Amino acid sequence: MRLKFLLTALVLIGLGCSNGVDEDNRFGSVSGRVLLEDSEFTIPKVEVSLREYTYKTVTNGKFNFSRIPAGAQEITAFKEGYSLYIDTLVVSGTISHDIRLRRIDSPH
Repeated sequence: MRLKFLLTALVLIGLGCSNGVDEDNRFGSVSGRVLLEDSEFTIPKVEVSLREYTYKTVTNGKFNFSRIPAGAQEITAFKEGYSLYIDTLVVSGTISHDIRLRRIDSPH
């Protein structure tokens, strides 16, 4: 009888802990750098957007987004004189994602 009670208690405790919603897994973060294509040179003052959030890089070309809903998210980067960058990321936990932009040749 005592064993049956202990097993029932363990099952109920296990069910209580597993409600199907894990707050830590509902959000993630994305950070990275904006780099010149085929180099390690960072590009400052690039507008990086993820969902409705926009971050403008500073001199080190770094960006950081936190508390982004988990799942597929579109990320874009724009700076005049460079090609537009568009990609889809699957946000889950902490992601490091570098963006490489190509310089558009200016007309002569």
